[in-house]
Amino acid sequence: ASLNNSCFSNRSVNSSKRVNVEFENNFSGAVEVVWQDYEGDQVPYGMLAPGAVMDMTTYVSHPWSFIYAKTGNCVGFYNPRVGDNGKRIEVVQY
Repeated sequence: ASLNNSCFSNRSVNSSKRVNVEFENNFSGAVEVVWQDYEGDQVPYGMLAPGAVMDMTTYVSHPWSFIYAKTGNCVGFYNPRVGDNGKRIEVVQY
């Protein structure tokens, strides 16, 4: 099942609270890490291979989506919250 509607309905609001996290790909295939900017447009940040980890500095209210490279469908999303600093965010198929 695609999560495209949930993944792409958000946009970034502000950059007041910084959060440092790690994205870990526990999905079966490579995923593209995508940030939703202030207009709600998708900004690609690179591919994440299965089992790989990517360090990311982001902000509360900045939504992220994870796109399965083979299908172009969203397989996970993440919206940073206060208290997430230092956490590892797992990308898995919901």
